[in-house]
Amino acid sequence: MFIRSLVALVRSGGVVLTLAAAACLPAAASPFRVSFESFAVEKDADGVEHFQPVFEMAPGQVVEYRVLYENVSRTPLSALVIIGEIPEPAHFVPGSGLTQISADFEAYVDGQGWSSVPVLRQTTLPDGQITTLELPASDYKAVRWKFGHVLRPGEVISALYRVRYEY
Repeated sequence: MFIRSLVALVRSGGVVLTLAAAACLPAAASPFRVSFESFAVEKDADGVEHFQPVFEMAPGQVVEYRVLYENVSRTPLSALVIIGEIPEPAHFVPGSGLTQISADFEAYVDGQGWSSVPVLRQTTLPDGQITTLELPASDYKAVRWKFGHVLRPGEVISALYRVRYEY
């Protein structure tokens, strides 16, 4: 599988469910329906992007991961968090973490945890000055969207991001 983990956390009535746990429950018990797709992104001579379902990755290939969540419960769901892992040997494509609803977008970096994108790190220079550096997107191990939006019954939310495979 291209994504080792894709997790959604939903707080409803004080209970937090992970997508992995919800997927193990009978369909009636899961509060949402999930659709996940991956597409190779290719540009033609005019620079127009075209998308083809992808099952095998090639060096330098850009892949767009798309996920849709539909609230199939009768209860509004809040505190939705979607996490998409960046599989080895891929690197996140800056600017590609999108959703149709406003959300906090963050990336996970080893040794630093979750931070807003772009991820910044303070470092001390040899002369003792402290400076802030923007970490390269190749340092990101996962991305996540934290939604403040309440997902009403029947409502759908989507998120997507791109990675470039580097071998």
